[in-house]
Amino acid sequence: MYFLYIDESGSNTSHFVLLGIAIPVNTWRKKTLQISRIKKKYDLSNKEIHTGWVLKRILEQNQIPNFNKLSYEDRRIEVAKKQNKYLDKFAVLGNRKKVKAKKKEIKKLKDFIHLTYKERQSLIKELVKLVGSWNDMRLFSEVVERQRYNLETTMYENAFIQVISRFDNFLRKFSKNPGSNFHGTVVQDMNKEFASRLRDLMKVIHTKGTIWSRYTRIVETPFFVDSELTGMVQMADLCAYITRRFFENNETDLFDTIYYRFDRIPSGKLTGLRHYTGNRKCQCKVCLDHSGKNKTIASKA
Repeated sequence: MYFLYIDESGSNTSHFVLLGIAIPVNTWRKKTLQISRIKKKYDLSNKEIHTGWVLKRILEQNQIPNFNKLSYEDRRIEVAKKQNKYLDKFAVLGNRKKVKAKKKEIKKLKDFIHLTYKERQSLIKELVKLVGSWNDMRLFSEVVERQRYNLETTMYENAFIQVISRFDNFLRKFSKNPGSNFHGTVVQDMNKEFASRLRDLMKVIHTKGTIWSRYTRIVETPFFVDSELTGMVQMADLCAYITRRFFENNETDLFDTIYYRFDRIPSGKLTGLRHYTGNRKCQCKVCLDHSGKNKTIASKA
């Protein structure tokens, strides 16, 4: 039995990424504990790791002398002082827009203000290295170039179908082995806009299948959870973020650490990750690996 934890990245960016991280049920607890140990090291126990916010520069830290020499608690106090000073300034000026934006930022960053930018980078690198070391884990993702998308279904729903189709193929592939009978279920970060639509979509898929095939290995409709409480959804967010950054900024350091965890067939051809570009031909390594044209690729999984 596998859990497929799904999250997205890129709400207002050139690329949209939906990504699933498939974990065997019998190793779920061990992996969750490994994540917790790293988070504890950075005084982030029971806190949500939202990668985009973790890696956001906190300007107030640069305004505090010898910030890196302060204790965690003193760092929190000093940053909060600077943030409140900013709010007071624009509240007096009556600039509600800036006050509202700053309050949102403060809320999103509150769990990380005690960590320097380098420490937050180290946190993310440790988590990526951990995920990349899980040789019984597989990644599945659909990456969409927004300006090229021209299909009738919504981008989110189409990406969802693509991801779980690859997950189902993965389960069927390994169920062909003697004595194997793998099934899986989908666990997704709560998306209020699409939750009910995805449940209805999954019911239709279970009944009628898709244009490609019927799903024979995925059970139930998606379970929606609070990502703040689920470390594996946070790791899906982490992988989705660094996958998007690869396509948008050609950032390879973190992406290469997890690249060989995307599902492949024995020949090495990439099947777990697709870069959707419409009619535009793309020569990136993902598109070459997905088409099977890159003959030098071999799986490290």
